[in-house]
Amino acid sequence: MTRKVRVAIGLTTLICLICLPYLVDAHDAFFPHHRDDLRKDEMRLTVVFITVGFVIVLGAIFYVVLRGETEESQRTRESEEDRLEGAANEAAHVGRAKLLERGTPEATIHAALAAYAERVEADWNPTSVLVEGNAIRCQIGGDVVVIRIFEQADTKKIEVKASRENVTTGSVLDAVVDR
Repeated sequence: MTRKVRVAIGLTTLICLICLPYLVDAHDAFFPHHRDDLRKDEMRLTVVFITVGFVIVLGAIFYVVLRGETEESQRTRESEEDRLEGAANEAAHVGRAKLLERGTPEATIHAALAAYAERVEADWNPTSVLVEGNAIRCQIGGDVVVIRIFEQADTKKIEVKASRENVTTGSVLDAVVDR
């Protein structure tokens, strides 16, 4: 369950609890016996216990439902992160190997994209991507992939970032090329 859904449920619950005294008062106008029950000493404790018990059971139900969704969404997020991280690492290693072969940045990016697509088992047409320069951002399957080749302190590096929905991961590898 996403954060927005949890906030919406919490806000709805809060609004209902704020409006509850009005509804109880309106109910009491039609059924005055509830007011009489609270005024009787022998019934007061029973009514309070029943009300507290109902609120505790309702709170426990909300907690169990929200907690179960949170654990499931956490497991899904972790597996999605592992999948993206593995694919990004694979693409970075293939790109690094291409850089070590003194490949052009365009050829390196194409090789890395092909490796990423193969790892995630997505259909990808290499001719559908026109690479000009040292970086690209494209979509493979449902993943957004960013590949960048840059130089830092006389060392060429390749960076591959992959993201899907709220999960983002990446890999940066050095490619020491003799000059």
